[in-house]
Amino acid sequence: MHPLTLSFFITYKCNYNCAHCSLSANSKKDIELPISVIRRFLEEGKKLGFRVAVFTGGEPTLKWDKLLKSIQYAKDLGYATRVVSNGWWGFSYENAYKMLFQMKKSGLDEVNISFDDYHVSSFRQLWKMEPLYVLHIAKASLDLNLRLGIAVIEYENSIITREFITKLLSWYLGRSYETIKENVVIVNDVPARAGRGKELPNEILPERELPVSGCEDIGTTYGIHPDGRITVCCGHAIFESNAYDIGNWKENGITLKEAINNTSKNIIYWWLYAQGPKRILKKLGINEKTTHICDACKILMVDHKDELLEYIKHHRDEILVNDVLLNTRAQELVKFVKEKRRATA
Repeated sequence: MHPLTLSFFITYKCNYNCAHCSLSANSKKDIELPISVIRRFLEEGKKLGFRVAVFTGGEPTLKWDKLLKSIQYAKDLGYATRVVSNGWWGFSYENAYKMLFQMKKSGLDEVNISFDDYHVSSFRQLWKMEPLYVLHIAKASLDLNLRLGIAVIEYENSIITREFITKLLSWYLGRSYETIKENVVIVNDVPARAGRGKELPNEILPERELPVSGCEDIGTTYGIHPDGRITVCCGHAIFESNAYDIGNWKENGITLKEAINNTSKNIIYWWLYAQGPKRILKKLGINEKTTHICDACKILMVDHKDELLEYIKHHRDEILVNDVLLNTRAQELVKFVKEKRRATA
């Protein structure tokens, strides 16, 4: 089962303005999570069996002191910790090392950065220099024995690809990628059509044959947002609809336990977890182009919401029994929910 994860959107502010951003983050979206809220959910999450704390944005390093305190608090509670950043601070090896050293000292286990045509363009606009930040951060992370993830968004005719990055790293570090891949992981993906990503030309987005298995994140990764939302996952589609909202800490002070209970009562979330959006789309007879699992979820939950609800109305028992209860992935989640209810009763 996917480890239970809390994803804290520390801020929606970003010093980049990437064309594909599903959040449409920018320098004017200066809204942030209070440290008291971060601590409250970390404490409750620990009692409920959550194991991973992710700090993301926007760009979380723009709230530097809060980020370091949050990492430290999570680590003290026993969480595995991760920061997701655009890597703007890697303009030199010295600065990359300094930033990573401070994060690791606070208790960071892993940092994820993005390196692709979109982020490189934003880096050039910000610093007016060549975007060598992936090399500086990779070397610094290896020197500090800190796990690094590199996300590369690829589209039709991308210059920067996974192969490009492996060759670049091998050249700069003087060693093959095979010798560092346990510590430096490259993950390639494609843009999701959410936020500013909806404005991308459709013809540059490659169609992908998505896995028809379930979504491992929904119901196991919860997003805590600065606008008060608590979301049932942290994927791109959550910024397109409130269909993923399971509570609001700002408006009604909902607890994490209550949010999990709200999740357990929603048959759509169980269905997505067990079957995944691609398989559900096929059941509904919808065969649109899909580029990403979150893209497929957005097509299902936003573009075809009415058809989805109508199908559920007429096939609820069939879905519940055949697609959910008899699915082994869903059975694991049922067991988890029952155990947590007993533990907190």
